Amino acid sequence: MRRGFYACMLLALVAPATAGRAQGAGYRLDKIADGVFLAVPTGAARGANIPVIVTDRDVVLVGSHFAAAAARTLIEQLKTVTDKPVRFIVNTHYHLSEGAARDPYPAGIEVIGHELARRTLLFDARGRPRPANAIGTPPTLGMTTRLSLYRGDREIRILYIGRGHSDSDIVVLLPKERILCSGELLVSMLPDMADANISDWVSTLEALKTIDFQTVLPARGAPFTGKERASALQSYLRDVLTQTTELLNQDVSVADIAKRVDLTSHKKDFPEIQGTGVDINAVKRLQSQLEEPEPPFAP
Repeated sequence: MRRGFYACMLLALVAPATAGRAQGAGYRLDKIADGVFLAVPTGAARGANIPVIVTDRDVVLVGSHFAAAAARTLIEQLKTVTDKPVRFIVNTHYHLSEGAARDPYPAGIEVIGHELARRTLLFDARGRPRPANAIGTPPTLGMTTRLSLYRGDREIRILYIGRGHSDSDIVVLLPKERILCSGELLVSMLPDMADANISDWVSTLEALKTIDFQTVLPARGAPFTGKERASALQSYLRDVLTQTTELLNQDVSVADIAKRVDLTSHKKDFPEIQGTGVDINAVKRLQSQLEEPEPPFAP
C-alpha cells in the first residue's frame, strides 16, 4: 500500500526506538512513543505483534491467544525497558479456529476481553460448559462496548465497535497519543477471513474511521499511519463479498470460486496478491453465512 509512503513512515516509527530496543529469542521491542512499545516476534517465532503500554504504575499488554509461555518470555524481556509489573493483558478477540493456551498466565495478571470471547471460551454453541483442560484463559474483566483504564495522565480506552475478523474484536485506543492498537480488525497485510463476518467488517471499519487516531499498531504486519489502510481493506472486502456471493448464487463450487475470484486490482494495497484466487476458508465462511445468516448482535 503506497509502499514509498509506508516505508518512510515505518522508519519514522521505528528508527527512534534504537536506544529502547531489546533483542531476544522471543520478541524485539520497538519504541513507538514514550511508554509505548511494539513487541515483534523474532527468529522462528510466529506469534502476533503485542503492543506494550507502560503506565505510571503497571504495564498493559495487547494481544490475542497470548500463550502463557510467550507471556512469560515477553515479561522477562520487558525488564530491559521498565521495572513496572504487568497487570493486564487485553484479549483483542477469540475464535475457535485457533489453538487455546491452557496454562495459566503468571499470577497477578487480569485478562480483559469481550463478554462474547469469555462465552466462547467457557461454553459451546449449545451453552454446555467446555472441559476445563480444553479452554484458554477466559477474560477475568469483561466488557461489551467500552472500558477505560486511567493511569496518571494516560487513558487506555478499550472499545468494541462491531464484528469483523471475529465476533468479539476489540481495539485499544490511546487518545492522548492518538495510537490505535487494532488487533486483527485492521492489519497491514491480507486479512484472515476464515471466521469473519465480512459484511459487518466493512461497516465496522467505517465506524472505526470516525475515531481520532493517527498511528496504528496491528497484530499482523508493520505499523502504519492514517486511515487509508482501513479504506483499502473495506474495498478489498467488498470485492470479496460481491464476487464470491455472485458465484455462490450461480452454484459454482467452493473450490472453483476460490480459484476464480479476481482481487488483483487490490495488489497496489496488498502486494502479497500474486494472481487470481482467494483463501478457500473465506469462501466457505461466506457460504455458511448465506445459508444461515448470523442474527444482528446486540451488546
